[in-house]
Amino acid sequence: MLEGSFKMEEVELMYSVNIPAILGTLLIIALVLVALGFREKNNVVRRLTLLRIGVMLIGLTILLTGFLWYASMAMIHIPLPVYIQDVALLTLFSAGGGIVIGAAFAMKGH
Repeated sequence: MLEGSFKMEEVELMYSVNIPAILGTLLIIALVLVALGFREKNNVVRRLTLLRIGVMLIGLTILLTGFLWYASMAMIHIPLPVYIQDVALLTLFSAGGGIVIGAAFAMKGH
């Protein structure tokens, strides 16, 4: 019978994603599109398209902010205790983002 010591090394992959930078970039792109939409005077279709895409990106940013916040907290605190305040906050982000995205779909040209 062979006896020996066995040493197992753990390799942990760590990566970091700068979530506020990504959300900030989305918001800047959305605001630029909305500003370009308001500046467009000649082509109504282009104006409406720019405004819709910009407003949808704003809604998507609002929606992603809540979900990414919760996901980052879930990765840090395992297991993550869920309180009613967390559910309410996620609901507010989801509803707010959904309302803004719905408003973008409901936009009509003049």
